[in-house]
Amino acid sequence: MLAAWVLALVLGIGHPFWAAVTVAALMPALAARDVWRRAIHLMLGTLGGVAIATFLFSFEPGHLALIAIIIVCQATAQIVVSRNAGAAMLFFCPLAIGMSNLSRGAPWPPILVDRVVEAALGVAVAFLAIFVARRILKVT
Repeated sequence: MLAAWVLALVLGIGHPFWAAVTVAALMPALAARDVWRRAIHLMLGTLGGVAIATFLFSFEPGHLALIAIIIVCQATAQIVVSRNAGAAMLFFCPLAIGMSNLSRGAPWPPILVDRVVEAALGVAVAFLAIFVARRILKVT
């Protein structure tokens, strides 16, 4: 997680904690047989979630509409996460993106790009860490 955070800081990406959180989301699956599938689902879910966020935020929602989007995304993500974490990312991404910009009012495109770049960075760091750890632990 620290490596992802530091890499995001060094690269000057706007929300370095997103890279670290992505690694944290994958680490509990370290010894699971389907760890690679989970990582791919997380990245694909993030891409889909950013696409949904791009659509939702293209309307430049005001604060109340943004809060409503956040509430709906949170509720839906909580329902979906028990079935598939990748599918839940479709809702967690707009939630995280919306919350990060709730009081700032910054332009949406840079935040959307940050989310994709930092998730990709986090997945790459997690892949490397999982690959090395599985070799050390001799997990197949």
